Amino acid sequence: MTNNFLDNKSAISTIWNSKSFLFSNQDSLCMQLPSVSKLLSFLTGRYENGAWIKRAYSSINASKVNIDNSHQQFLSIDIDTAQKLYVDGFSLCFGDLSSAIEDVYAIKKQAITTFDYEELIAVTAYFSPPRAIGVLHFDRQHNFFIQREGSKRWFVSEKAAIENPYTNLVYSGLSQDFFDDMKAKGYNILLPNQCGKKVYELKPGDVLYIPPGFYHSPETLDNPSLHYTLTIEPACFWEDFNKSLFSKMLSSKGKFNLDYRFLNHADKEKLISDCMQYLFNK
Repeated sequence: MTNNFLDNKSAISTIWNSKSFLFSNQDSLCMQLPSVSKLLSFLTGRYENGAWIKRAYSSINASKVNIDNSHQQFLSIDIDTAQKLYVDGFSLCFGDLSSAIEDVYAIKKQAITTFDYEELIAVTAYFSPPRAIGVLHFDRQHNFFIQREGSKRWFVSEKAAIENPYTNLVYSGLSQDFFDDMKAKGYNILLPNQCGKKVYELKPGDVLYIPPGFYHSPETLDNPSLHYTLTIEPACFWEDFNKSLFSKMLSSKGKFNLDYRFLNHADKEKLISDCMQYLFNK
């Protein structure tokens, strides 16, 4: 196995959207990414070679699963609040860093050659204190978890709760009524105990792939953990179509976005016909 999984399209294609997979010993790729100390210096600002370099901007969220399995979360916090919450046992998520840190963008550039669609690729970072636990959930995206420092244990379902989900789902706090309601609407989401379980233990240099719809939750071991997540949004018809439709609406001088409440019957039918014709032509 190559020590840079992004160079091995054939290996990725065999697991893509079908099963989780551990790419071990990816040191040449992982070591390109900033360490904890370097990442934090980017995010707080630093003085280097006679220059005062302002901090790299990133949205920051914090989350924690308590002993009673309740889930706490703080969104869009500042770096000082993040520091205090980390000391209190919260894991920190730093939003897409690929436009803010050159070493992170280098990973994204490699990913673009493999997956195309630059606008659908992001690289985030997760910094967790010892023994922190993550909430059980599944994502609509493809995720590659790149372990940079420390060790992290991942619990991953053997099969998808639902194939190609349209949105993310956090299992904590959901009732059976939610799943029954989704099933009644034709969206049958399996419960975690219906999906089986695999356990992966990531060490620095390991990369774990988890497809959309697969339940997963992390557990940090005895030392702090830093991992980066290479997130790949699905490339599907609706993503492309929505962009095309939005562009058409903008270029039509408002015609395709017209409120037809008080149009006469003929004008309303003409507008609907033009919209439908655009759909059929796509």
